[in-house]
Amino acid sequence: MFFRKPVQRLLHAVAQRHDKLANAAFRLSEFYQNAYKNFCYDMEINGECWLLDRLREIPITTIFDVGANRGRWSAAASLRFPDAEIHAFEIVPATYGDLEAAARSLENVRPKVVPGGWWKIESGVIS
Repeated sequence: MFFRKPVQRLLHAVAQRHDKLANAAFRLSEFYQNAYKNFCYDMEINGECWLLDRLREIPITTIFDVGANRGRWSAAASLRFPDAEIHAFEIVPATYGDLEAAARSLENVRPKVVPGGWWKIESGVIS
């Protein structure tokens, strides 16, 4: 495109200034790139809640939350599927404590800790 070089020159000149304008442009570009890549942990923004809402129409009875962390996704699924049994797996024992605490208020969430993950390493072989 005919304007690519002039735009590159302008952006390069602004970036080399290292002033408030350059810093603001840099932060804005990072924000845009994260949004473009959908790099966001907020389930209301990144589409996870939207998907769960669409799946409500399906009579789902069992849900697996693998890598449940502290249980936020399990809680969102529990609200939308109160009759489903949700198995929430977490490998980090410290984080599992938070998951277990969150699951106490959710009747259909069954937290499970899997120390070390799903594999076992013996003699250099992952099984």
